[in-house]
Amino acid sequence: MGLGQDANATASRGALSAARERMRQVCAPMSASAAVLGDVQTAIAAGAVKDRSGLVRRVTDLFLVNAAVLRDDEIAQFDEVLTLLVREIDAATRALLALRLASVRNAPTMLMRTLACDDEPDIACPVLTQSGRLDDPTLVAVARRNGQEQLFAISRRESLNEVVTDVLVERGDSQVLLNIAGNLRARLSVAGFERIVARAEGDDPLCERIGRRKDISTRLLAQLIKTASERVRATLKAEMPHDEPAINRAVQGATIHVARKHESEARDSDAIRASVGELHQDGQLDDEQIRSFAEDGQLEEVRVALSLVGGLPASFIDQALSQESGEMLLVIARAVGLSWATIKSILRLPIWRRPATANELGSCLARFERLDRSTAADIMRFYKARL
Repeated sequence: MGLGQDANATASRGALSAARERMRQVCAPMSASAAVLGDVQTAIAAGAVKDRSGLVRRVTDLFLVNAAVLRDDEIAQFDEVLTLLVREIDAATRALLALRLASVRNAPTMLMRTLACDDEPDIACPVLTQSGRLDDPTLVAVARRNGQEQLFAISRRESLNEVVTDVLVERGDSQVLLNIAGNLRARLSVAGFERIVARAEGDDPLCERIGRRKDISTRLLAQLIKTASERVRATLKAEMPHDEPAINRAVQGATIHVARKHESEARDSDAIRASVGELHQDGQLDDEQIRSFAEDGQLEEVRVALSLVGGLPASFIDQALSQESGEMLLVIARAVGLSWATIKSILRLPIWRRPATANELGSCLARFERLDRSTAADIMRFYKARL
């Protein structure tokens, strides 16, 4: 080893010793804490840290003692140091770190996302349930990739947005669905409600929890009651006697809706997607073709066509088609260049909602004419960024 390398190694050991000495005084003011973190970063960069697990515990102690008074830039410095250290520590230390920081309001953001994405449930689950530092894209990524333990942890969060519950309803087991249905701060999209109601068939506890939600539509409540057991049906009707006439009418409508839906699903969906996909590849999936689908009552073709021309997932198109106001459909149509004649034909279809009335069509036309295409394109970009 040369004299220069000798000097660097000595300096690194000295920096680490200084850091350890300062961390014995965990109640030091933040100027001293910043110096500690600087020493730790120097030691990490020089490869002079041997007991990373011990160092993680000490840095975490330092953070927790000062957490209430830390500025954003100071939290960012802790974030950088702990995220570097956590990559090479054992699972037990990572699990302890997750438990200690999961409920801390201003915990280091990058570190919490790293722990939330850990493959070990003991590490990820406390963070997934409690941390307010996780954004929707992180929760969605974990929900799509991981198993039921992580899904269950996410379902227990205090509140959830639609983009997250869509994935949980699709992939979660019965316990995950029960948590979502019972949490009134877990928001469900129209497509999410459709799916959770479908999955509730034959599951009395889930039926009851969904039926008690104030945000369920009358149509879906009717569909739920129609397929529920006699005990659940009696329980739900007893809890909402003022709604019973409307529910009874909707039950009759739900019978027709379910029959139509099953009839549509009986068709070869794969063949439809392939056929419409070929039209799209050949440049023939234009305004006239989509209007022709709608005028012929070809519901699945319309759904697939809008998904392809808009570059949006089928679940998003389902939500747009089911929206009573038609707002999302108008934005998509204006952005991709569909005509009012085509939109009107689509709005007249009974696709997961009743056909639009004449007054509603007039209102939609007025909003469509006021909507600038560039504005619609900006809104579409916003939609896609959230997916």
